[in-house]
Amino acid sequence: MINTTRNQNWTITKIVSIIFLSLLFASCSSSDSRNNEDLQTIVDTDGIEKEEEPNNKEDKDTPEEKDIVTDEDPTSEVLPLLIKRVEKEGEDTFITDYTYSGNRLIKEDYSDGSSLSYNYENNRLVGSIFKEPSERDIIELYTYDSQGRVNSVSIEIVGLLTQKNNLTYNADNSIIDGLDAENNLLSDRLSFLNMNLVKMEDFDSSKNLSDLYEYTYDSKNSPYKNVEFRTIFSTIYSENIINEDYSINNSLSQTLTNSGDSSLNESTLYTYTYNDLDYPTQ
Repeated sequence: MINTTRNQNWTITKIVSIIFLSLLFASCSSSDSRNNEDLQTIVDTDGIEKEEEPNNKEDKDTPEEKDIVTDEDPTSEVLPLLIKRVEKEGEDTFITDYTYSGNRLIKEDYSDGSSLSYNYENNRLVGSIFKEPSERDIIELYTYDSQGRVNSVSIEIVGLLTQKNNLTYNADNSIIDGLDAENNLLSDRLSFLNMNLVKMEDFDSSKNLSDLYEYTYDSKNSPYKNVEFRTIFSTIYSENIINEDYSINNSLSQTLTNSGDSSLNESTLYTYTYNDLDYPTQ
């Protein structure tokens, strides 16, 4: 794994998240939506978000106040999707807006002007590109094995460097090893339990453990639970994708242990406020 932006940003992101996390969802069903203030995006009956012309100018200026559109069948279901995430630290606010096609995540736009776009071919996630003003683009490509699992992650920081990791899986897919394609050395290892990432290990060029990340979870719904290819996202450890976000439940604690410098060790605890659908809203 390239030890650049991914590892530098990890600590900052998680500290910010614990201070304030605002989540907005699409409707879950017509029977729930009218009474749930957190379900605030317009959807059609097959779950695809759509644009609707506001009734007046005030509605256009405040899209979060729009009502929910569902069909008349009370048994119809539209899966909740995270559409906005607000993180605050002191006077600073960082906002992420998510764009979907159905429940397929297409793009993330960030309030600092950067963005992350996802590419799909033949009904598979095949790549992503991160763009940031005045910085180099980060382009990633993903390939698959015969079982539909990601078996390689190629990362290019344009004009600077490239790296490719080949992925191998144990018998029940609960442990994924990332091997540097150039020298076949172990680079990282992901361990899963009950569809949650519980351990992430980074190794140095001598195959020694350098960083250990450990996670615990609640039993509630992750805001990313209904994203198409969620499992695939969770297995891609890369510069662009924060794969721990795609666990099935919400992280209660995250611990970083650095084998070489104990001053880098960190333990963070999380608490949440949930809506009546068991999704976190704060």
